[in-house]
Amino acid sequence: MKKLPASIGLLILAAWLRIPALAGQNDSVDKNQVAQAIESKDINQIIRVLPAMDHLWSAQPKDYFASVKDAAGILSSAANINDKAYIGVLFSNVLEKPFLGETEQALACLEGRNDIVLSFLNFSEVRDSKLEWINIAKYIGKVRGQIDPAFVPKPVARNFVNPGQPLSSEQVEKLRKENENNNLINRFQQSLRRSETILTFQLINNVRRFPASSPTNADFIKSIVAAAHLTEAEQQQIGN
Repeated sequence: MKKLPASIGLLILAAWLRIPALAGQNDSVDKNQVAQAIESKDINQIIRVLPAMDHLWSAQPKDYFASVKDAAGILSSAANINDKAYIGVLFSNVLEKPFLGETEQALACLEGRNDIVLSFLNFSEVRDSKLEWINIAKYIGKVRGQIDPAFVPKPVARNFVNPGQPLSSEQVEKLRKENENNNLINRFQQSLRRSETILTFQLINNVRRFPASSPTNADFIKSIVAAAHLTEAEQQQIGN
């Protein structure tokens, strides 16, 4: 099969990856295809299964993030620079995934996505790309938008024993669910704040490599500041 020109191939793949995956759509088939491609360590097979890999997002996020990391590691060894460019496609697609509310899955996706950002900074295709830093800044802006600045940790009980008035099984179940939900909300807000701190630190320290005094970086710095909602103090740290 003849390969498409790299620029056209990347555009088609990027558009394909932006089509929302249907829940349950051949998930087991997609997972097997991806696993086989990664096990083969074959660059062409990895590129062919990228759309199938994306289908894992909604139903199997942990497998999705693990596959993305494995695929990027294999693509980084490619001799062809056009094949390595798919690392950026993978990365951008991960950052564009929506937040899923305050659920266990959302928490796992938040932490998985943060791990992807830190891992992909080892690749020059991401680390040295102004476009990818703008994408990271946009993601930080989304994280900050999810943080409740007035958040007060919700009460989480260790047990539901009430010596003065025994609880019915229905009351215990209601309290248990409420307890689980409070604990999840607490963990989600904590994870958001931790993510924001770590990623903003990486953003500021890496964007410094692009001097704000250079005319070619002026628009780039403005985009970073706007996308990440950087404070005046943070802007000063990057020399803006």
